[in-house]
Amino acid sequence: EIKAVGGLSNGGSSVFHVWGAMGSLNNAETFGTYLQNFSYAFVNRTLLPGEETSFLYAFSPYERLEAKSYRVAITVFYEDMGAAQSAHSSRTMKFANTVLNETIELVESAGGVDNTLFYTVLFTLIAGVIGGMAAYKFVFANMRKSSRGGSATETGTQDVADSEWIDEHLKMKGAPTTAAPSAAAASGEE
Repeated sequence: EIKAVGGLSNGGSSVFHVWGAMGSLNNAETFGTYLQNFSYAFVNRTLLPGEETSFLYAFSPYERLEAKSYRVAITVFYEDMGAAQSAHSSRTMKFANTVLNETIELVESAGGVDNTLFYTVLFTLIAGVIGGMAAYKFVFANMRKSSRGGSATETGTQDVADSEWIDEHLKMKGAPTTAAPSAAAASGEE
């Protein structure tokens, strides 16, 4: 957790009410790239002319962010209560002012697991599971083939064929019927 203390001073003649503060973590090179928005913290203080106050804003960057430079911005939201009184209006002037816009350096904690190690272990485990599944399928597919014995051999149906349904079909069409194969044809003699 990172804690930032903000100081506010009302050097004007109006009364200001500070509603809250909110922060964001941005890419250090391109500020418009938001990486993480932090929670809105209520300040809820009224500053009379000449008064000062401070507030604490705590935020926690995501743990899996890479250790490098980032840009942090904290914005305070407030309104000019005196503008409503001087203009005889019920409307107030609302403002947002960035009170912190700095580059910070995130570093790896000494006791934790760094991102590189975490992802290396994760991808190694995934590759191991995929490799194990492929090896399992390969080994058991070859075991099934070898347990079958070899090529399948036809026994008992080479000489005898049930062609009764063919004969019935040909009779219905009026074509000559097929004859059962003779013993001479089966032995290869003609």
